Amino acid sequence: LAWSPVYTIAEDKAPLTAALWSPVVFGENNELSHMLVLGHRDGEVSLYRVMQHASSSTRYNTQEVDELDDVTEECERLHSEDIVYPMDEDLLYSGGAGGEDPSRYLHHDPNDSPSCSSSSTARASTRHMHRINSDSDRSLCGGEEGWGVSAPQLLLSFKGHQSPVTSLAITNNGLMLATGSIRSENGLVNVWSLQNGSLLQTLLGGGGGITGLVWAGGYGVVICQNNTQKVLLLRLGTAEYENIKMVAWCRQLLHSWGLAGLQHTPALRGLCTHLPQLLHKQYSMEKTAVSNSEQLVHSVFLQQLVSLSLLLQLDHLLCLRSKPLHCPLQLTVTEWSWLEKGCMCVRVA
Repeated sequence: LAWSPVYTIAEDKAPLTAALWSPVVFGENNELSHMLVLGHRDGEVSLYRVMQHASSSTRYNTQEVDELDDVTEECERLHSEDIVYPMDEDLLYSGGAGGEDPSRYLHHDPNDSPSCSSSSTARASTRHMHRINSDSDRSLCGGEEGWGVSAPQLLLSFKGHQSPVTSLAITNNGLMLATGSIRSENGLVNVWSLQNGSLLQTLLGGGGGITGLVWAGGYGVVICQNNTQKVLLLRLGTAEYENIKMVAWCRQLLHSWGLAGLQHTPALRGLCTHLPQLLHKQYSMEKTAVSNSEQLVHSVFLQQLVSLSLLLQLDHLLCLRSKPLHCPLQLTVTEWSWLEKGCMCVRVA
């Protein structure tokens, strides 16, 4: 059988240097939603949604579930906790001799924040998730049979490298993407959120170009470089993701407004980190008083916290469970339903 193209992505972008399928596929009504990640020569990364019509002849090694357990169970547990812990700054471990301080490789510079652009995403409901165990399980041959009619949709594009992106790695739950370049002189590795495209972590390994990136389960990302025999492990699992996604999103939003240097304002950074905790505790304190008519409305302090959350667009992070961008499912967090209603009323007003 001859190979024939299923889709052709003809975008006005730099030539491709890397490509990777997301291991998580969502679907409903015989339609599967895939995510394709492409790395470009100019350091840009593009995310595409590719739709496929599932058929009995499609060769998948999948397991159907009623809920998005792998993605949402841990997130639900984290959202149920009252305290949001800040991320430990010493998250990097290096193997090999030398006794070097691994924390010196950590680097955060919002002034170098990447550019990020997004397009609208579909908002439909789904009830099933499929997990692809390997790229060989995808049936791409046989022409266009089994594949959808719509062309791939560009979801996000962001740029965080000055050299070609040659290494890509996605977590098993599809929420984080690690990128690197073999031509990098300082061992730059970026870790992105596939929920909204924000930059979660930047690592300067100092060992030359990146030759390989692999996620070690839910613990972190393993990094190999061409000028050193060391293997670096950046601890960045689901728990750390939930803790730092607020600050990462705020940094990206402020940068889009022309405001940079969040690392030089510890008070503002601390407020962004602990804002969910402040909101939850203040609302819990006032809920009984308002319900018992001891006070007619909530305090000005809580109203100001909600206004700040609305300004920073944090309601979509707090009120909805974490999910990859190509998933159309919107699962609300019961704990934050009051904030969702409040933000909706403010927007309507």
